[in-house]
Amino acid sequence: MLLRAIIISNSANTIDIEKALSDEDFEVLTFQNSAEGMKNIYVTLPDVVILEDSMSTDSGDLCYQIRRFCPSVTILLGEEGSEGSKVVSGLERGADFYMKRPISTAELIARVKSLLRRRQTSLGRIRQLLNVADRGSALDHHPNNLTPTEFRLLAYMVMNRDRVIPTEEFLGSVWAGEKVTAESLKFHISQLRHKLNHGSPHCIFNHWGVGYRLVYEPTMGEAGVTAQSSGN
Repeated sequence: MLLRAIIISNSANTIDIEKALSDEDFEVLTFQNSAEGMKNIYVTLPDVVILEDSMSTDSGDLCYQIRRFCPSVTILLGEEGSEGSKVVSGLERGADFYMKRPISTAELIARVKSLLRRRQTSLGRIRQLLNVADRGSALDHHPNNLTPTEFRLLAYMVMNRDRVIPTEEFLGSVWAGEKVTAESLKFHISQLRHKLNHGSPHCIFNHWGVGYRLVYEPTMGEAGVTAQSSGN
C-alpha cells in the first residue's frame, strides 16, 4: 500500500527530507504555505505530516487543527532551537514526536517508520469511502462530481461523522484562514447534499443555529460507485 506524506515547512533541509521519503516509496507533497498544506491534508488523508512548528493559519494552531481533523495521522513537529517547553507544548497539541533541531534525515526517516508501525490506522477504509484517488465519494449509489471545496467539506464531515460540527469550526478549518461567511458554507452544503442525496438531508443534517452533522451507515458506498472531482 502506498504511504502518503505531507511536509509543511520552509526549512532549508525540506528538499532532503522530501527526497529521503520518496526513496522509501512515500508519495510526498510539500508546501511552504500552511493554508494550502491544510487543504491538501483534507483531500489526501496522508499517513504522516511533517510540520514546522512556526507554521500556522489565521484560524489557530496548525498541529491542533490537523490532529482534530484526523486522529489517525502521524504528526512530527519541529522547529530550530526548540526548548523543553516547546516540546511539551507540541506533544500536548497532538504531535506524536517533537524534532529538536538539528536532526539528521536518517534519524527522521527512522522515526517516521517507527511511529507508523505503532499506530493502528483506519485511514485505508476512510480513503475507500471518500474515493481519495479520484477526489470523489462512495457515500451513495449515484455518480456525482465534487468540486475541491465540496470534497474538503465531505472529508471533514467523514472524519467527524456523527458529531455536530459548529459553523465556526467549518469556517476556521475547511477554508484554513480564507475569508468566508456562514452563507457561503450553507451554499456549499446545499450543493453537496444535492449531489449526494438529490436534495434530501439523508446524510447531512442541519442543526439550526449550531452547525451540520453527517450520518451514514457502514454499508453505504459499498456498491463501489466512483464520483469524480470536477476540478473547479
